[in-house]
This record gives sequence, C-alpha cells and structure tokens, in this order.
Amino acid sequence: NWCEEEPCDNGVCVEAANGFYCVCRGGWEGEFCEIDVDECKTVECHHLATCVNTAGSYMCECQEGYEGDGIEACSDIDECAQANICGSHLTCTNTVGNYSCGCQQGFVLFGATCEENILFSPLDKDECEQPDICGPHALSCNNTIGSYTCDCQQGFFFNGTSCDDIDECLTSPCHDFANCTNLPGNYSCACKAFYRGDGYVSCKGK
Repeated sequence: NWCEEEPCDNGVCVEAANGFYCVCRGGWEGEFCEIDVDECKTVECHHLATCVNTAGSYMCECQEGYEGDGIEACSDIDECAQANICGSHLTCTNTVGNYSCGCQQGFVLFGATCEENILFSPLDKDECEQPDICGPHALSCNNTIGSYTCDCQQGFFFNGTSCDDIDECLTSPCHDFANCTNLPGNYSCACKAFYRGDGYVSCKGK
C-alpha cells in the first residue's frame, strides 16, 4: 500500500494502478505537495497593503497607520482618538497614515516633553552668566529652565553645582600590591615597599 507511508506532505494520497499520486491542498504544489505556492505573485491586495506569503496561504496587511482587511479596504487610523497618545500639554493632529504632536499654547518642546515657555522669560535666571560658576575644570556651562548644568573635563564630574574631582582610587584601579594616590583629574599607582613594577598591572617581590 503506497499511501500507508503518507508520502504527500500537504495533500491526500490516492492509489493508482502503477503507484500513487498526490492531490494537493490549496496553496501547495509539487509531486509530493511539498512546494508552497507564492500567492503574492498573482493576487492583488489593496494599494495601501502589502502581500505576505505564508505556508499554504497568504495575507494582505495594511500599511502602518491604516486598518482593514487589506484586500478591499485600508482606512486611515485616527490615532488622535486614543486617549493621551501625545501626553500632557500636547495637542494631537491626525494626518493620512500618521499623526503629529505639538505643544499647547504657552509651552515649548524640550526633548520629548512640553515645558512652560519661561526659558527667555525674565523669571528665568541665566546662571551661566556668573563667572566660573562651574569651577576651573569645566568645559562649558549650559543654562536650563530654573537651573544649569556643567560639562566637565576628563577626570571630573558635575556634582550639581560645579565640576568636582573623581576619586579614581575608590574603584581600586591599581595592582593588589600597590598604593593608589588620587590626583586632580587623574590618579597614580606605586608598588608597596619590597615590591617593584609599574604599580598598575605588575608589582613583583624584590
């Protein structure tokens, strides 16, 4: 019995006088129904949809920003109908296949959020106008709404008011048999007594 071994991968086996043949299920072809038919070569999806071939079938997927069956219809999604899609102090404007968010009157965009527009208001003090407010180890001062930040030289960090020295010795960067000395913006390693080496990666007993 040829069909006992189920030779047809995706079809029905039919015995014949000289053997068998396979009757393939829809979406498959080949002698043993092993070849997936790429329906996307012949079917037509909606002009705003993309055809995706699947095993034994296919689907029409509407483009991003649209919804529907992908065959007869792909309608624009009104993203602005979703509650708080833009967040606080933002207004949503629906567009074809997309949407945009804009700040409400009296607010300006900073990063991804809307803040009260007081940056250029007399109420906002530009701390960066004060000489050396960030200290001698700063690269630059950046004014922000109601505050400021400092960009510091290598080996220094912004502590909230100015550029402060990083104590690299806290992370034990030297060899186990070496002493660490913190320096302004740097550090140094020296082998302990009775050891010699660079202190960073080697300290050998004398």
